[in-house]
Amino acid sequence: MSCVQDDEYDTPTISCIEPSIAVNATIADVKALYSGSVIQIKTDMIIEGYVVSNDEAGNFYRTLHFQDALENPTQGLQLDVDLQDMYTTYQVGRKIYINLNGLYLDNYAGVLKVGGLYELSNGSLAVGRLDAEKAKTALFRACAEPATVTPKVVTMAGLTDSMINTLIKLENVEIAPASLCQNYALEGANTNVYVTDCDGKQIIMRNSGFSSLINFYFGSLNKQLIYLNKCLIKWVDILVSKHVIISFAVCSKIWVLFEYDNFSKGIINSFINLLKIMI
Repeated sequence: MSCVQDDEYDTPTISCIEPSIAVNATIADVKALYSGSVIQIKTDMIIEGYVVSNDEAGNFYRTLHFQDALENPTQGLQLDVDLQDMYTTYQVGRKIYINLNGLYLDNYAGVLKVGGLYELSNGSLAVGRLDAEKAKTALFRACAEPATVTPKVVTMAGLTDSMINTLIKLENVEIAPASLCQNYALEGANTNVYVTDCDGKQIIMRNSGFSSLINFYFGSLNKQLIYLNKCLIKWVDILVSKHVIISFAVCSKIWVLFEYDNFSKGIINSFINLLKIMI
């Protein structure tokens, strides 16, 4: 071993050996095994998929979510595994392979997932994190660089269970009034954010209180408007004395958000009259 004699450094070569593994099943085949209780898979059932989750911000924790295609997927699945910072190895769009032999399959709150086995406080068994050592012989990544994952565009009415654990983009939705002016999540606590469409359909966006995004604010953020979409009829953003007024029509109802400090009654009345003229 010796030191270089100048400031010229070669870029280190990082080799990748493609896993010698033959896919013999689909995510749909795995899901079909579930019959209402925890089941252990005892054969070399090997599936492939593309990663769609990213744990960099902390909203996902020791779970890997993947789907069967980069575009227009038909199925997705969740792997619970005792690994951290997976975004550095299993990036979004990275192709992966999983040998399910010895892993367990279960349904938790309507979500089918695979992983290790652990015992609940009541003595019953459930799927939990696959230990890191076992993951070395169960989880593999392809050498090809991560590809672009195209989210499937759907409306609230078009959501189906087959889309669970897949990447989607919801159209024509907005943050429901009940969740306006709240943070992305409460620090240290999982938090529900309600999302609605203009037909009144509603779903819950569940966010982690350990995410680095917890201070994101669903409301008036210094000149930012939240979730402008076709439900929006009119809006105006007025900056007065370093305060922001935001008005918008949510599904035909007028909502006005403003910071009350430093506003005179005349300014507020003028603003309300402007809204009446606009709509």
